[in-house]
Amino acid sequence: QRLVEAAQKGGQYPAAVTAFVEMAKRDAAQATKAKPAIPQGNASALTPVIAEVRKAYEGNVKPEAKQLLRTYLVDLYLAAGDPKSAEALVKTAGPVPAVTAIPDAAAPGANPPPADNAAATRAINEAKIAMAQKDYPRVLNTIRAAKTAFTDPDQQFEALYMMAEAEAGAAGNDAAKLTDAGVAYMRVVAHFGNRTSDPRYADALVKAAGIVERLQKPNEALSLYNQVVTDPKFKNTPAAAEA
Repeated sequence: QRLVEAAQKGGQYPAAVTAFVEMAKRDAAQATKAKPAIPQGNASALTPVIAEVRKAYEGNVKPEAKQLLRTYLVDLYLAAGDPKSAEALVKTAGPVPAVTAIPDAAAPGANPPPADNAAATRAINEAKIAMAQKDYPRVLNTIRAAKTAFTDPDQQFEALYMMAEAEAGAAGNDAAKLTDAGVAYMRVVAHFGNRTSDPRYADALVKAAGIVERLQKPNEALSLYNQVVTDPKFKNTPAAAEA
């Protein structure tokens, strides 16, 4: 864990990944909280990292470690601009177990059924791939079909955020669809006020403000922008700069 933190602060991404892989082999739950942020914009630099993670994934590791490494590999492939490899990897996990959908209005975490982490993880990965391909209906359908599997707060947060992104991507200039997308972003904010440290939280506020601005409601947009600018929790963040 110390190596992960030190390597990231020192800009040594490959070393951070090496440490993360070793953590995953020993304690997947701990490693889940220490996933190194994947640098963007240099796909070729990810090639040796992908090879290292893939080697560990294909080795003799515990099921929970394999699931974690598979998810990280999906993120790596997508960052490298290779959604086909990501999709092929997800298919090796087998089909998503069938789950019964619940109404969209249900609050995340409200009297959830027993966790089905494998189904939730598979759905998240499939939705990420569809998002990279800009297949927004598939993103929404995948998440909705597996909704009862999302009992883990981290996965609930990610699922809601991706649904908002998909609705925004599919909205075009349709005012009604833009309104739905704005509501979807605000749903992320409303349900996860304890996750303000996640960059996607402030990002959801800024994107909701942008949608409101497009809908010709400048005063409401300004209020949302100011919420990000003036909140000390978002100080010096990309979202605050954009707002």
